[in-house]
Order: sequence, then C-alpha cells, then structure tokens
Amino acid sequence: ISILNQKIISKKNLKKISYFYSFIKGTSAQRNQGVCYAKDNNIDYDWLIYLDDDIIFNENFLKKSEKFIEESRIKIFGPLINYGPKKTNILGYLKRTFLFIFNAFQLYSSNPGSVSKSGWQTTHSDNKNLIYKCNWLPSGCLFLKKDLSKYKFDEYFLSYGYLEDLDFTYRINQTHTMIRNNKLEVSTSANN
Repeated sequence: ISILNQKIISKKNLKKISYFYSFIKGTSAQRNQGVCYAKDNNIDYDWLIYLDDDIIFNENFLKKSEKFIEESRIKIFGPLINYGPKKTNILGYLKRTFLFIFNAFQLYSSNPGSVSKSGWQTTHSDNKNLIYKCNWLPSGCLFLKKDLSKYKFDEYFLSYGYLEDLDFTYRINQTHTMIRNNKLEVSTSANN
C-alpha cells in the first residue's frame, strides 16, 4: 500500500483495515502469501483487496467502495484504474480498424473486459459512468469477498506476473459474476 493510502487509513482511523508488506519474489506468490497470512494470524475479514504498490486512491474511494459493497450482492469487483494519458500507437490503430474482422472470426470481442474463444482479452472501458459485467479484471486493485479467497493465483506466473490477473479472475468468472465499477476510480503513482 502506498504511503498516501496508509495516511488516509490512519487519518480515517480505519482500524478494520489490515495490511502488510511482502518481500518475496513474484506478484502471484505475494498475493497468495497475503491470504495465508490473514488465515494463519486469524485476521477476521469480509473483503480482501489486492493492491499494487503504486495504486493511489482518493479520500472518498473507501467510502464509495463500502457503499457499493453494501448495495450490491457481488463477490468480486474492480474499479477503474487510471494509468494516465493513453499513447496512440500503430497496433492500437490497426486493432480498432480491423475489429469487425476479429469479431467475425471470434478472435477478439468488442465488449470491454471480455475474453474471446481465442483466449484474447479485451481492455476495459475508461468511461467513468459505466458499471458492467466482465470476464476478467486487473488485479492492481481488486476486491474479493472472503469466500472467494480459496482461489489462488497460479504461481507459474512467478516473476513479473504478466497475465496472472487474467488467469486468476477468469477462473473465478466461470462460477461468479464479476463487475467493473468505473464510478470507483484509483490512479497509479506514475500518473501523479
């Protein structure tokens, strides 16, 4: 958790929130260790939040997230992650240009946050007014109800962990509905 997030938690006197640092190698292993840590130390929790170390949320983020949890029956969701201005590149242009061909052959979907039969995943929408069902979520900021903590990240993705979130959340999506709530937003420290 970033220093800013620690200050927000301390300032709000949110004693219900527990966090710890992990120095083991690999995102997947670190996230699995967090769940084991909570279990081994008898930490009682209703929700688990996976956070990358560069995620920053504003002072209203926790309050809005809590309200969303209370109003929905969802067990897994993620907010909009603002990575900063998007860079235009030729690959993105070509992908948009030939999207209808990809859709025709079911290689790529036009729906945000979906996984096509080919295994290709689509990016998520950055429309700040959308709340939608999806097939996968990024794990940079991911909320999971306690009963879903039985799912583990595949430690095959041990080092950097590229696509570990796709694998993890897609497996959960096979039996649980997941939501992307773009009305909840966090940023990365690289964006600030």
